[in-house]
Amino acid sequence: TNTLICDYYNANPSSMAVAIDNLGKLQADYKVLILGDMFELGNDAPAEHRLVIQKAMQTPVNERLFIGTEFYKHQPMDGATFYKTAEEAQEVLATHPIRNATILIKGSRGMALERLVGLL
Repeated sequence: TNTLICDYYNANPSSMAVAIDNLGKLQADYKVLILGDMFELGNDAPAEHRLVIQKAMQTPVNERLFIGTEFYKHQPMDGATFYKTAEEAQEVLATHPIRNATILIKGSRGMALERLVGLL
């Protein structure tokens, strides 16, 4: 029942910003962001993940899920759900599936977010 936008092979701050903007501009009744950690950012990782969260929080979507240890460091936050691992997200989505939504799934390849597709 969902429309999936799968971009889980590359993630950096600029590609995340563009993808978030694109979902925000799409015409859809219910929109969900599922964002996984960006790898290989070195010492800039905490600040860059915080900026992506800020961007996501300002974007007109219905749900925001952040997955990975870098994103997890910034929780809790109203209007967002954080999972330390993709496995944790899988467990929740298996029992509380998202339905009738347009969903962006984006993260670094190492997050292996394609594991979520079968649950959406």
